[in-house]
Amino acid sequence: MADPYDYDSDTSLQALLQQLYNPYASDIMLAYGYQPSTGTPSITNPGTYVDPDPSGTVPLPPPGVYTPPDPLPPFDPGVDPTPDPPPDPPSNPCPAGYIMGPSGVCILDPTVQPPGDPDPPGEPPPPSGPPTGYVSAANLADYDPFLHGRRNMTSGKQFLMGSRQDVGMDDFLSALAQAEGKYGQGMTYDPDRGLFSNISEEDLAKHRENQAVPMHINPNQMTDVEQLRAKILGNRKLLGGQQVAIGDRMYFLDDGNISSYQYQDVKYDSTPSFARGGAVSPIASHGIGALFAKGNM
Repeated sequence: MADPYDYDSDTSLQALLQQLYNPYASDIMLAYGYQPSTGTPSITNPGTYVDPDPSGTVPLPPPGVYTPPDPLPPFDPGVDPTPDPPPDPPSNPCPAGYIMGPSGVCILDPTVQPPGDPDPPGEPPPPSGPPTGYVSAANLADYDPFLHGRRNMTSGKQFLMGSRQDVGMDDFLSALAQAEGKYGQGMTYDPDRGLFSNISEEDLAKHRENQAVPMHINPNQMTDVEQLRAKILGNRKLLGGQQVAIGDRMYFLDDGNISSYQYQDVKYDSTPSFARGGAVSPIASHGIGALFAKGNM
């Protein structure tokens, strides 16, 4: 029977076994005599050093073959709990055409060209044509100069475009017979002095008691003082007026010629109101004659 193999004296086998036993040992460590601990190397148990060849006659063991481990699966970071950082502030907080000046105030950007001169205004649009319907006399300068010239006599009235009629004297006097006048007693036409509102002697006496000047009446019924006052108040030539409204038409007298227009009162959206109480003028409390009463001149 053969002698059993002496494994302990086979240095090459021992080196191989050492590599298999402790994968942390490397060829260099073994070559220099490092003997790792039987467990996991640590600071308190780093292993021992044993001179592998005190006499220097034993050749170094062949290098081992390193087999890398299987690759690890890719790392899944999951959801990043860290929120995105806020965006950087704008480099120029000023509005367009401005930059931040050295004192922290927005100033004009010198690199931006200033706007040029505005274009000259173009030609006005052509007129859309004459107005239609009821129109105030103040708006008829280009369409009815006759009526526009009497706009100060027609406040609060609107006239129907295209309704002008030239009226003969007989037709006018026939229509005038239906007019009530300012005092409800009809009107009279004098070719030389114009229109008058008829007034009875009793009503005239009441006006004089109130120191009021009756307007638009026949000058023959006025005293000299009343005629003077009427002139001061603007009663031109002491005429009762150069126009009269009868029914839905207004008649204008112009050097013996008579023209009429269909008219209507202006429909205002609101009604003016007056404050209650407070000071009351002599005119409001006593009539227009209070202007000429003793102590008010």
